[in-house]
Amino acid sequence: MEKTVLKLSYSRYRQVVANASWQAVSPYRQKWFRFYWFDLNNNRALDFPPIDKYVPYGGSPIGMLEDYYKKLVDPNISGPKNDEIIVSIKHQLLSDLSVGVQYIWKKMFNMYNGILYDPISDRYWNTYEKAPDWWIPFTTTVPAIDDYPQQTFTMYFLFKDSPPQEGRLAQIPEGKRRYQALEFTFEKRMSHGWHLGGSVILSKIMSNIHDSRGANWGWSSAFYNANWWVNRWGRYGTDQPLMIKLYGTCQLPLGFVASFFYTHFSGTPYNRTVIVIPPKEWADAHNALYQSFSVNVEPPGSRRNQSQDNIDFRIEKRFRLGDFGKLGLFVDVFNLLGHTYVYTNTNPGGTWRPIDENTNQGIYTPSGMYKRVTGTRGVRTFKLSLRFTF
Repeated sequence: MEKTVLKLSYSRYRQVVANASWQAVSPYRQKWFRFYWFDLNNNRALDFPPIDKYVPYGGSPIGMLEDYYKKLVDPNISGPKNDEIIVSIKHQLLSDLSVGVQYIWKKMFNMYNGILYDPISDRYWNTYEKAPDWWIPFTTTVPAIDDYPQQTFTMYFLFKDSPPQEGRLAQIPEGKRRYQALEFTFEKRMSHGWHLGGSVILSKIMSNIHDSRGANWGWSSAFYNANWWVNRWGRYGTDQPLMIKLYGTCQLPLGFVASFFYTHFSGTPYNRTVIVIPPKEWADAHNALYQSFSVNVEPPGSRRNQSQDNIDFRIEKRFRLGDFGKLGLFVDVFNLLGHTYVYTNTNPGGTWRPIDENTNQGIYTPSGMYKRVTGTRGVRTFKLSLRFTF
């Protein structure tokens, strides 16, 4: 009888381009645009130019023109691809006890998204390298706050003569996601009145695309402009380096049976972000649009939220009702130990208004939600159930 099993597999999964990705290019879809409004006559009413001034940002009505919206999808677009390698070994130590180790490696690539595109020059310009004539580098130092040190990075602002900010659904060669995991498992099958099993997973997710729905259906802020790439590569979304699972069942006297299920998860990653507003004098001197951008001050996963533990417990007893059947009585306790968690907004966010480039001098205003409680969790729940079988 074989006691050791070794498995090796390689797979490639191809995803389709989601139907939802096409709806954004339909001429029947509602469009909206954003403007900076300058109330030049101070009457607090929207007046036609030149009485008032309007500066568009983040979009353009050009996307409603027939010659343009027919170009909003790259004709060579294809779905994302996933490569996966799994190596595992499982060994039976005893007649009722087995242990295993499994390594998983995954790579996601060939992703697509709406990115800045100029139909006149047939040119993508969602990175500085693709369009240095339309993006202006700006190096700044965001001041320290609490335990967040000051950080220096280079971001980008737009020239006034840059094309309208409209997107095209296209492949993103720069987009990538990597996953690795090492899993240890054991399983003691039910014998001698008890059963126990569990696993420990050490994992790592590195990516420059977050895990939101918007980032996966094709039209999101992901990849859209040159500032997306600032401090972008890091430990993203659902990355939780340590996950522990234990479960077991025990037969007790008088026909009672007790079971438990325990989990531990590392905290989810996060990082400091900020909205940078360039100095008006600098923007005018460099012929730049006076427009703000949100950027990562530090890479994703630089910090983590609190880890979480939970134990669920059940005790049950079955009674035979003669020839009529069986009656089962179950008592479940969810969150047995009453772990409670208070969630706060730990990202200072806010806005940074430097007085010039290459300096930490300016006005920094943290987000109004910084250190605010955003939610709580940790209710102990009792559940009584009856089940009749016949």
